[in-house]
Amino acid sequence: MESIKRKYNVSDLYMLEFSKTMRTHFMDEQAAFSGFDADFTSPFETDWLSKIEAAEAILPDEAIKDQLNQLTADVELAMEQCRRKFQVSKYFIDKAFEKSAAIRNEFGYNDYTRNRLGQLTLLQFMQTFFKTATKYAAELAAVGFDAAAVSEIELLAKGLNDANIAQEKFKGTRQLITEDRIAQHNKVWNVTLKVSRAGKIIFFDDPAKYQLFLLPASNESGDDISISGTVSAQGGAAIEGALVSIASLSIETETDSNGNYVFGNLDEGSYTVSFSADGFAPAEFGNVQVADGQTTELDVSLNPSSVNTSITGTVTDATTLLPIQNAEVRFITGDGATNTLTGSNGQYLLDLSGLTGTVNGNLQFAASGYTTDSRALTIVEGNALIENFSLTSEP
Repeated sequence: MESIKRKYNVSDLYMLEFSKTMRTHFMDEQAAFSGFDADFTSPFETDWLSKIEAAEAILPDEAIKDQLNQLTADVELAMEQCRRKFQVSKYFIDKAFEKSAAIRNEFGYNDYTRNRLGQLTLLQFMQTFFKTATKYAAELAAVGFDAAAVSEIELLAKGLNDANIAQEKFKGTRQLITEDRIAQHNKVWNVTLKVSRAGKIIFFDDPAKYQLFLLPASNESGDDISISGTVSAQGGAAIEGALVSIASLSIETETDSNGNYVFGNLDEGSYTVSFSADGFAPAEFGNVQVADGQTTELDVSLNPSSVNTSITGTVTDATTLLPIQNAEVRFITGDGATNTLTGSNGQYLLDLSGLTGTVNGNLQFAASGYTTDSRALTIVEGNALIENFSLTSEP
């Protein structure tokens, strides 16, 4: 059976926030929508909100991964407790059976090394260890390893078994949780898509309102798209939330989670397009030509603002190369630390405008489920550095 796929090309978080914004625009124009199609009459807006809230109620990927990491930690703790128990027990086994290598091997002396690292092999080892300890309970008790110590072997084996079952059960349901989350998000997207299609018809002759009902740029294409492009930082990191505007038409839009933007249904002619984003110097491009039925591509790379000392970059997963959202980035110096979080596209901006002179520090990256890492860094007042980083998942 084929797994369910997302119908949109932006992040889950961005799609939901985008849908909320479009819903507010829809409510401002609901009379026009209802006049166009009775499907848009109340309680259409309420049903839309209910779908958004249902999608938001489902745990995001990051939370699911956190739960699996905790279950993995529980298994590792149970395994370590089992290994520790065997090492302590060996003292008394050696004391009771000092002259019998064969009996010591019954306790697993010759099998332990190859079984100690695997969850299932260690579990089987502990179960056999308990049976052997029960068999020789009298001899062990004679040297101080009493019935309670033997029973603890069984309890630890059971603890490892329970932790292993919980982990494997969650692994099995994780895909179901993921598919349910995608299904709920797709329901929101279906409504957003319907409103967009209608809005572009209703407001075909009103460029400002037409722009309000375009989909995220990563999902828009076709003859009605007049200008499209990607806004990025030096080094290629996409900039989410950059403001793109055409002053002569009083219209503006923001880049989506992939740094993409679009303007749609513009008249033929020449336009000036402006770009701005926090931490970057604004840019303006004149004489951008638009021809009927054609899309003009305008990709822009913004320079960091020259007035601020800053560090920008993107944090990604070292294995999947996907961006990591809500990773904490800290620049630590002898005078303290400045920190920020990455956006849904993994991008961050550290504003260090308070620094003076040349400063040596440590740039640290941390995210739930990943091994914290850092690099030494020197930054000079007035400079803007680009520092991309990949984090490795915790074992």
